Amino acid sequence: MRALIAIVLGVCLPASLPAMKFSSFDRMGIEAQAEFTAVMIYETQKALRSEGHADAAVRIEDLFTARPPGDRIAAGLAELEGNEVSARDFDAQQAAKNPQGRRMDVEEAFFLTLQHHDIVVSKGTGNALIAKLANFHPQTCAEFEASPPAEQRRLVAALAKIGWPELRVRQLTLAVLRGDKNSKLDLMPAILSAQFPAKSTEQPGFAGLAAMVRAAAAKTPGAPGPFHELETYILNTAAAPTSRNAPVASPAAPRVSAPSGSAVMIGKVDVTHFAGLRPDDTRERVDGLFGPSTAERPWALLYGPTLDLAVEYSGNLVKGVTVYSSGTDWVRSRAGADALLPLIGVSESAAITLLGPPQERHRSDDDDFLEWYFRMPGRPDPVVTPADQLTNESRSGLKLELKFKKGATCTLVGLDW
Repeated sequence: MRALIAIVLGVCLPASLPAMKFSSFDRMGIEAQAEFTAVMIYETQKALRSEGHADAAVRIEDLFTARPPGDRIAAGLAELEGNEVSARDFDAQQAAKNPQGRRMDVEEAFFLTLQHHDIVVSKGTGNALIAKLANFHPQTCAEFEASPPAEQRRLVAALAKIGWPELRVRQLTLAVLRGDKNSKLDLMPAILSAQFPAKSTEQPGFAGLAAMVRAAAAKTPGAPGPFHELETYILNTAAAPTSRNAPVASPAAPRVSAPSGSAVMIGKVDVTHFAGLRPDDTRERVDGLFGPSTAERPWALLYGPTLDLAVEYSGNLVKGVTVYSSGTDWVRSRAGADALLPLIGVSESAAITLLGPPQERHRSDDDDFLEWYFRMPGRPDPVVTPADQLTNESRSGLKLELKFKKGATCTLVGLDW
């Protein structure tokens, strides 16, 4: 393996190309990593077909989508994961020997996987792929909406047959590391086969998924796009009751009390989502965006290098999200644009102009807490907490909370569902 890595390091890419360094890749959430992998494979197939090498594109399809009997993931994806680990270790060793030397890239682990199966990608094609991926970011809802319908379908197919299994394996790895079990993993291949069959141009689930992206784009154009909505769609569909012989419904009834596309407004702001999360998203979904939690409090798990995101759970489902001022940029880099994040840093008067007058105001030392309560279909009405009864445990129930330093700007936004 070490010899093969050295060969790939020497011939695949010139040092000047802006490929995806492992240091950058490892800072991404696992959902973004899975989307990058799917897009990398998809773009390689497109390039090969355009060069007249459709047979090589088909072999890549089989390598990264066909699952051996009894396996949960395609052999190519499993091998790619292993090559990433080996390449990352080799890269670290080389950097220790020569900090100024050539560094390995994620794409090279991919090329190594192809090389092992005698799938030839020319140097020109490889370089063109690297250039195309240079500015990779998870596609937003607006970007998806702006692409041609045929391209939308092809991208969704790649995300379903490559991105989703890749994401689930990464989620399962995190679950194993923290001692949890993912009981839904075995359901997913059947759902995918019904809604987004890998070997067919027909995608029964596409219309429902596209409608979800369209609704999200209308509310927040910069919100995480098709891969985020695909995950929500698959989990919703898996949870929907179906008869033994009936096909899976399309689209499925949503898990969230306020359906995707149904806004719940406080003033001019929709409070059905925050920081890329929605009511009843799973802990796996949170890990996919932000990585595993880095600390724990009695009322929430904390995320991020400086503990700037707090997520409250009811069982395994999200019930509240809090973002602190120092984490705004980090959360935005993982979850995309958001209507609530810009409230951090604004004055109290500016927040009230946007949201309307708060229902409650509490003072704690030099901090002012402003609270807005709201209703959502299918959930109990909120209960206003008197100031003399306010505790950490009472931070619950359909409430938007902003914290202001006395005479200063907003330093915290919390949303409870």
